[in-house]
Amino acid sequence: MEVPEADETSPSSVAEAFYVAYWSYDAASDTAHSRNERISPLATTALAEQESEARLPPAEWARAQEADEVVQISDVVSYVDPSAPSPSEVHAYYMVQGTRTITTTDGDRSERAPTKALLLLQHDGAWYVDQILR
Repeated sequence: MEVPEADETSPSSVAEAFYVAYWSYDAASDTAHSRNERISPLATTALAEQESEARLPPAEWARAQEADEVVQISDVVSYVDPSAPSPSEVHAYYMVQGTRTITTTDGDRSERAPTKALLLLQHDGAWYVDQILR
């Protein structure tokens, strides 16, 4: 699984890297804390704490582990959410979308990943995801 390196001075770069880090996983090797380890450098402390134990529901996670499922998000695109307040020096709302490639013991398949809205906050020159809005 690959998470792109983010330019912390660019809200779109941080939003895209967060999207990959949050929605990609390797069911064979991820632990309960793996997602949090991936998103922590890109998220506010509050969001990282809120998501500290987040992962698929138990039945879905068991199915993913049984299939040795790896989900990789790629071809990520972000854009300013047209329905949100205009970006400022300290906050920005971005929509993020990409392609989800699911690899299992049965092979690979690709599909469009859900579009997500993120609120980003800027602190000391660096941008962080503060909320997953929808």
